[in-house]
Amino acid sequence: MRPTLHLQLNSAILSVLGRQDLGPLDSLPADGRRKAEIDLAREVSGCSRVFTLNQVHGDTFFEIDQSTKQSGLFLADGDALYTAMKDTCLLVRTADCLPLFFVAEGSAGSIIGLVHAGWRGVVARIVEKILTHIAANSDTIEKWTIAPGPCISGKNYEVSDDVGSRFSKRTPRGEKFLVDLIENVSEQWQKPLDGVQIELIDTLGACTVDQNLLFYSHRKGDTGRNLNLIYKR
Repeated sequence: MRPTLHLQLNSAILSVLGRQDLGPLDSLPADGRRKAEIDLAREVSGCSRVFTLNQVHGDTFFEIDQSTKQSGLFLADGDALYTAMKDTCLLVRTADCLPLFFVAEGSAGSIIGLVHAGWRGVVARIVEKILTHIAANSDTIEKWTIAPGPCISGKNYEVSDDVGSRFSKRTPRGEKFLVDLIENVSEQWQKPLDGVQIELIDTLGACTVDQNLLFYSHRKGDTGRNLNLIYKR
């Protein structure tokens, strides 16, 4: 299968499976769909190990190492994963929330990671927290590559005053606000990575609302979820 979006970044491969890839799964019950998604991720990535989380819109993240096991549909409750392991695929589900891919490269090898960031995760600064943790524990990193994936764009993401007031970057629209998730997250990766080379890849950042024929969108009433994968074979 050729995913809707597919990109190789040196040692890492990024894939996004959207509506046209996942349509046959729409009729499955929830547990059956989750299992089919894991099987599909294994097929697309060619990896024997696939890890995913019960996403809770928080700031909890996990490292996947050789000893990590996922016996059920989910590893744990959380919203971000990272690993230095090959033959390991990380999976995050989204439908308007931001999937943020990253690769950290250095003399000791590379680390790949994937974050699920909805408005609550952005406000909780999940991106800053996971990158700060990795940077503090990996002193050989010489370059970071950051790639925001498909999410709702700022011009389409209208939120209430209660939500909008929690963001440092927002645009008033009457009594509500427009919020750009990528714009707000961008300041979260700059602080922990200060002084290190950063490459930003912006070719994956489609709007799930504007391109609803390709991607599932919660705002458009979809119940399906896009699958975001990052892996090293």
